[in-house]
Amino acid sequence: MGKISLKSNFQRIAVKDKSAFVTRVITYSRISSAELIDSAARNNAIPKGHVSASCDAIMNEFQNYLLNGHSVEIPYLGTFRLGVCCKSVDKAEDVSASNIYRKKVLFIPSSNFKKLIGSCNFEMQDVDEMLTSGEQTQA
Repeated sequence: MGKISLKSNFQRIAVKDKSAFVTRVITYSRISSAELIDSAARNNAIPKGHVSASCDAIMNEFQNYLLNGHSVEIPYLGTFRLGVCCKSVDKAEDVSASNIYRKKVLFIPSSNFKKLIGSCNFEMQDVDEMLTSGEQTQA
């Protein structure tokens, strides 16, 4: 299936109060929505306009449902819902929306997506490869 490349970074870990090596996934690039639509149209013999219009319609409905308090499932990918982090208060009358300090989108992957990720191969990229590709390492 897929091959995921990894690299190690030497960084400060506040929780452990020390520095250590941690493993990270290498992200090669960001695929724009236009590139994704072009690729889907090329690989599925569906006109680009149809793919684009379908994506727009799905995203409009996705945003509408999500922003009105619904949990939204994207087939084969997973379920999205909104969440918040709030300051705690001692009295019930002090609870308000102004206590929110972070808004977030929560994602729960589908079982199919979890299986797909589970079938990927993970490989450490050699330090020499990282140096030749412009990566910096700290000793």
